[in-house]
Amino acid sequence: MTTGRRRFGFAAVIAALLFAGYGVSRAGQPAATAQAPVQAGKPADLEGLRAEVQRLKEQVARLESASAGAAAAGAAARPEPVEASYLNVKTFGAKGDGVADDTAALQAALDAAGNNAPWGVRGTMILVPPGEYRITATLNVRRMSFEMVGCGVGNSPAYAAAPGQASVFRWDGPPNTPMVKIRDSYGIAIRRIRWEGKTGVAGTTAINLHWVAEDQQGTNGATVIEQCYFGRYMHTAQGVWKGDLAYGILMDGENGNNDEFKIDRCTFVGCAKAGIRMANTQSVWGSVNDCTISECGAGIDTASSLTGYNLCFDACGTDFSVASTAHVRVFGWQSERSRKLAALERDAALIADGGYLQLSAIAGGVMIDAFPSDKAQVILRNLQFTQNSLSPRPTIRFGPSEKDVAVGQNFRVKVVDCTGLFPDQFQLAGRLWAEVPESRGEVEFRGSADKFHQFRNFLRMKPAPAQTLDTSRIDLAVADTAPATINAPGPIGVQWTGAKVYAGTGPPENAVAANVGSLYLRTDGGAGSTLYAKETGDGKTGWAAK
Repeated sequence: MTTGRRRFGFAAVIAALLFAGYGVSRAGQPAATAQAPVQAGKPADLEGLRAEVQRLKEQVARLESASAGAAAAGAAARPEPVEASYLNVKTFGAKGDGVADDTAALQAALDAAGNNAPWGVRGTMILVPPGEYRITATLNVRRMSFEMVGCGVGNSPAYAAAPGQASVFRWDGPPNTPMVKIRDSYGIAIRRIRWEGKTGVAGTTAINLHWVAEDQQGTNGATVIEQCYFGRYMHTAQGVWKGDLAYGILMDGENGNNDEFKIDRCTFVGCAKAGIRMANTQSVWGSVNDCTISECGAGIDTASSLTGYNLCFDACGTDFSVASTAHVRVFGWQSERSRKLAALERDAALIADGGYLQLSAIAGGVMIDAFPSDKAQVILRNLQFTQNSLSPRPTIRFGPSEKDVAVGQNFRVKVVDCTGLFPDQFQLAGRLWAEVPESRGEVEFRGSADKFHQFRNFLRMKPAPAQTLDTSRIDLAVADTAPATINAPGPIGVQWTGAKVYAGTGPPENAVAANVGSLYLRTDGGAGSTLYAKETGDGKTGWAAK
């Protein structure tokens, strides 16, 4: 209790006691002074009143002494105040009014948190109160470990029509420049901030994790970016639906670290190049979870292996662009209005399990484009394809084109237990053998639309220079309609138990060994010399023209 409040309380006590003592006699009868003024010639009553007042003063003094003692004891019991465990950017002069240039103040707050430590990484919690913080130059972070926390991603206080309480970083600097560049750090967390580009300024990146070999104190690893909003927003001080970026999050630099990252519950809108871009192959052990990516050039563009959970894409150019040897595994893939679902470079892999993929924007195009080369995999499981009734239907194309391009030695293509697909949407392009030493490919397609379709191919090639199918190790298509054509320069056989169907030039007698019941199609034959049947023997003889 403060001194002023204490005095007020004691004054009230005195007033109450004086009233009690002045208005009522000790015997409980109304005092003469309460009925009429004190009459002259009666000093006894006046002396009694004075004595009563003195008694009350002594009582109040005792109460004040007791209260002061209790207050002192309480103060001694309370701990001493401690220094704040966080930094507030407004303490360093940031205005957050959308007008002032807050670059220097924000950089000062980062520096105070332990920026560019001589060894190891330092840091604390940095609070970004509601406001629109105008940034005109890159904020540089080096050798740090901090948590930067804002107050939400909605309207900023600078939005005149309906001011909000969000924390917004708005770019107002030159093109092709990141808003924040992070180097040589570890364990950085950025939460609940909206990142807005400048309309008409291209190439802006919100958060750039940039690793170079000379940085050896940290790894840019274990970064957490959570509940942030990147890019175009409905209600901005710049206007309606303004603030596009080039990249929301960009991980680049030399091919080293930027690994062990987590991007959770973020929204990316209007990022011209990509919502998330991992440019180097060693940004490994990362995950993207519960994110929504809308109207971006690519949703996720990566040369790094990563895992995604419950990813939602809307009207992107390509949902997944996978380069180099990256393996992307996604569990729960939702997509609508995107112009392509995935594009993979040779040796890249995409494994997707579960989700709903709307194909309304891909009519007549390629929805998945992959090159089945060495170690490449395209595996799609338990996906439901919707709005797939347009003509022509989009294709799943394995191979760069219909040109004579050799695929790799080991590839795996599987489309399993997917609904809403038709056999004519599967396209295997390119030549099915490699030069050295042989090609081994596995192709499996199972899907249901108006009915169930299935085929399974195991492709095996003999070593060069033969470049022919090894007919003892091939399982051709089993489907209502042949899904692919296999061309070979030499004989090719289809086997049922011991009988086979062969094709080639010249007559088979003394040339082709086969079991009884086999057939031979002579490609250079004429009337009476095109079809042959093996009627006797188990060697190269016994063929009869039909």
